[in-house]
Amino acid sequence: MGKLWNALKNTWREKKDEAAEKLADPVRDGKFAIEDAKKQEAEFTRQVAEHIAAIKRMERDRAESEAQMKKYDKLAKTFAKKIEEGDDSQMKNLEAAAQKVEQFKAKMTELKKGIETNEGHRRKLESDLNQVRNRIATAEQNYHTLAARQKAAEMKKKLAESKAKLETGMGGLSALDELQNAVDVTETQAEAIEELAGVSDADLEAAAAEASASDLASKYLKK
Repeated sequence: MGKLWNALKNTWREKKDEAAEKLADPVRDGKFAIEDAKKQEAEFTRQVAEHIAAIKRMERDRAESEAQMKKYDKLAKTFAKKIEEGDDSQMKNLEAAAQKVEQFKAKMTELKKGIETNEGHRRKLESDLNQVRNRIATAEQNYHTLAARQKAAEMKKKLAESKAKLETGMGGLSALDELQNAVDVTETQAEAIEELAGVSDADLEAAAAEASASDLASKYLKK
């Protein structure tokens, strides 16, 4: 029972491999692989674009924070001048403005660090994206070349198989060659037997003709 099961299992595996080989199509698979790679490249591009957009928002926030800092710095200077002129009531305004200046300055510093860090990531991502795009472009170029070579190889294979089948089918025609050889052998054997037999019919007819001629001439001879 065990041997039978193994035999059946091996037969199934063999059929499965044969089916897989028939279904295999390198040209088709290469085309789909490039299409899948392009989809992944498009998704990667979208992610890089989102990263760049985030950096741009940080840059805008930094520019806005700088504008706010300058605005409150100008107000602080105005309040300070009024205090110097004797208006002590502007002290609270000066302190509030100075506090705003420090808040926006701290925000600018934090945004600057974030921008620098994300710019480094951006350069790395763009480098990776360019490598992916170059690889896809190279794959597309190679695909067209390899696809043409594959088709040429398949055509060459089919021609070779057709030639082999034709040569195999012509094996029956070799019987005519054998018949020709048999006829040649039989004819030469007959010729050889005639030579060994000695006098041929033609020789006998020639001798009879000569004998008749001698009889006619004998009457002129002395007895």
